[in-house]
Amino acid sequence: MIGWPKLALLAVVVVLLQVSFFDQTMLADLARVDLPAFLVVGLANKLEPDPAAIAGFGVGIFLDLFYSSPFGLFALLFCFAGWAIASITPLVDVADAFTRYGARAVEFALLWMLTWFIGGVFGMGRTSLDWTTFTELLLLMAVGGFLSDPDRGLARPVAVA
Repeated sequence: MIGWPKLALLAVVVVLLQVSFFDQTMLADLARVDLPAFLVVGLANKLEPDPAAIAGFGVGIFLDLFYSSPFGLFALLFCFAGWAIASITPLVDVADAFTRYGARAVEFALLWMLTWFIGGVFGMGRTSLDWTTFTELLLLMAVGGFLSDPDRGLARPVAVA
């Protein structure tokens, strides 16, 4: 059984930290940390596809309240990402720890690139690919592989029976 109240509280804290602190700061002067995306990837690695989609939708809809994107865009994106990542997680769980870390880093990178692309379409972010963008992606992949770990990352407090 999923601890939905604990998950909701975790999502609220993560989104509030994101919009109040991490949106204004840079990691090593190169990258903005994206805690909600780390949380969605971590939850998707921990939950079944349907609960992961619901959790992604909840995180996304709360994030939509703070950003000027079309309402529901992040909810739809995180809902799909939660379902897709949770669907492929059983294939990765049989691998060693290093492979699982790499898989989570790639999952986060795909979600980051999708949000980057959609942000560019709606005029919410950078629209050019340059060295800084790739450096930011690599740095966030390294952090994302750890923070998205379902046992040690952001999703750790959510109990699953």
